[in-house]
Amino acid sequence: MLPIFAAPHQIDVMALWVGGPVADGGRPVYWFAHEIVQEWPNCYEWFLLCVTYARRSLERTRTTSAHTQSDHAHDEPVGGDELSRAGPPG
Repeated sequence: MLPIFAAPHQIDVMALWVGGPVADGGRPVYWFAHEIVQEWPNCYEWFLLCVTYARRSLERTRTTSAHTQSDHAHDEPVGGDELSRAGPPG
């Protein structure tokens, strides 16, 4: 097994079985988190899923950002008095 992804703040690890069977030109990929969570028959299917997930996440971010910007387009700017009453950050 060759780790190809490890979540920095979780126990999730994705690993490529380099000695595993070849399916449609690629080796199997496994998702571990104390046990096998999911498996893909080849690395191409796993990579396609990663790209699809990233695109959907980016679209959600863009949609959320656009709504947030339009929601605040008519907000009053914060002046010096409001900042001084708020106190230091943190």
